[in-house]
Amino acid sequence: MSAHFSNCGIPQFEALSIHSCIFSFAVSRSLQSSMFGDNDIITDANFCGKTMLGRLDDELRVKLQLISTFISGQYNAVQATIINRTDGAVDKQTFKFADIIGKQKRNNLDEIEPHIWEYNGKPEWYIPVTASQKAQIADTILGYVEMYQDNSVKMGGMNM
Repeated sequence: MSAHFSNCGIPQFEALSIHSCIFSFAVSRSLQSSMFGDNDIITDANFCGKTMLGRLDDELRVKLQLISTFISGQYNAVQATIINRTDGAVDKQTFKFADIIGKQKRNNLDEIEPHIWEYNGKPEWYIPVTASQKAQIADTILGYVEMYQDNSVKMGGMNM
């Protein structure tokens, strides 16, 4: 059964499909929950801090963790780990936002890497990203994760 989430009453984090908000999870569960609605790849999602752990099939799990690769507190990447439930880590990949959508322009300043930070106790993009950029990030990460999903799960549980 897929995990379905709502916006948890926080208007700025409206419930969006997986393709528009996979990367938005950060400091709070409400933000993480809002990004995984309508997700048919990752099921039984559990959240803790900056980490989400979910099921891909009977044997494989996925761990998506918001990480900082350069400056502490500036979360500029998602690290995806595929885990076999009995044998441990199968593969690990880091997806830097800048590698996927490029650097962000600032008014009369140098470009910076897109990142999420905590501002006034809430996770936010330092410079807002567009819906299409969010979809690009989501598609990239889910494309990687989906490679490990059992084909019978993709076909609705039918073995062919």
